[in-house]
Amino acid sequence: MSAEPELYVYWKVPMAQLPQALVAGRQLQALLRSQIDGLHARLLQRADGEGEGDATVLEIYALQGGLHARHREIIEKSAQFAYGAAGCLPAKRHVEIFQPG
Repeated sequence: MSAEPELYVYWKVPMAQLPQALVAGRQLQALLRSQIDGLHARLLQRADGEGEGDATVLEIYALQGGLHARHREIIEKSAQFAYGAAGCLPAKRHVEIFQPG
């Protein structure tokens, strides 16, 4: 993997919806890998215990040569569809791009 910027998307989901959110997230990333050649995608959930309210889910995306605006648009549109269909569409997805130091 090269030193390309990575896309980090995190969002909150009620604990009761976490199982379906994780299934939808794994399906989303499998679909994205089939659409974007060479895409590296990971799905994580926060591990430090946030209580009984909400859980934080983190999606990470990286691509040799960089993720361009077109890729980010595909990721966002696909996520809206996948999480909406699963009934766990987040109110706000926080998107950040990190570059290796």
